[in-house]
Amino acid sequence: MLRYLRLFGVQLRASTVAAMQYRVEFLVGGLLALFWTSWSIVPILVVFQGRTAVAGWSFEEALVVVGWFTLMKGVLEGAVNPSLSAVVEAIRKGTLDFVLLKPADAQFLVSTARFAPWRAADVLGGLAIFGVLTSAMGAYYYLRVVVHMYMKPDEGAEEGISSPTLSLALGVAAIAVVVIGIGADPLVKLAQVATAILL
Repeated sequence: MLRYLRLFGVQLRASTVAAMQYRVEFLVGGLLALFWTSWSIVPILVVFQGRTAVAGWSFEEALVVVGWFTLMKGVLEGAVNPSLSAVVEAIRKGTLDFVLLKPADAQFLVSTARFAPWRAADVLGGLAIFGVLTSAMGAYYYLRVVVHMYMKPDEGAEEGISSPTLSLALGVAAIAVVVIGIGADPLVKLAQVATAILL
């Protein structure tokens, strides 16, 4: 496995070096990839500017679709398509035999033959969309709890239920927490001895 990770690194490095031979083209390709990645969000922003839903889709759901599309486009155009075109080129030139004779899995070598490094902007853009969405969703749920706790009036709030059984259970639990908290050292030593015997 480690061998194939090293081979993957070598193939990625070779593709990056080959792409950087023409520095201006490499920089322009990277800038265009960043531009199109950020531009893919603009139609969603325009459509949902004054609406909460379009055809049953919320803004967040549409953004998930755009994020998946951007991520998959980056993977396909950055890894799959360049490798497939390299295989076709090797078949046409008759050099695929050199790949098949190498002391590594031929399918792995063919699948990682060539990469388009600037397409990493699409992959990172898709991951950034998912990161923003998941953090917004998490903040929504946490803030909803805060709103319900502190900003909503207590309408029809009932008095707390008190019974002798509940009081007894809470008292026993509180005493157990204090006893275990103070006397944890002997329990830890006992657990260490037990694990030493098992090992």
